[in-house]
Amino acid sequence: KKDDFLELTGPYGKYQVNKTENKLLFIAAGTGVAPFRGMIMDYLAENPKARVTLVFGFRNDFYFIEDFKVLEDKYPNFEVMGCPTGESKDWRGLRGRVTEHLVELIRDNIGQEVYICGPKQMVEDVKSILLEKMNFQKSQIRIEEW
Repeated sequence: KKDDFLELTGPYGKYQVNKTENKLLFIAAGTGVAPFRGMIMDYLAENPKARVTLVFGFRNDFYFIEDFKVLEDKYPNFEVMGCPTGESKDWRGLRGRVTEHLVELIRDNIGQEVYICGPKQMVEDVKSILLEKMNFQKSQIRIEEW
């Protein structure tokens, strides 16, 4: 109620982009894209020539689509790929779960860091595909677990 006192602390997370020369790949589903929005914006502002890709799985709403389009226009080295699982009549491009497209989208794992955020099962599936089918090393993968 009005005039109530509220005490807040944090944030305490350490999920941030490493300073690196490597290519960065962000893989998100649902609201897992939220932390990536700020991370990608900041990283590209500091490293405008860095190669950054976002693969985003969503049901019906592509969160922050306008922000990502602005980044794509400003940084030709930034690419965003959406992948709806729900009814999206006007959508052109990938469809289905992001896990169905990883092997075709990721050409190689050399010099690449991967950031993953989303529902637990998606995170586990993506990590498994990267490690078991695509020969990524654990040191290349960074996960935000809710």
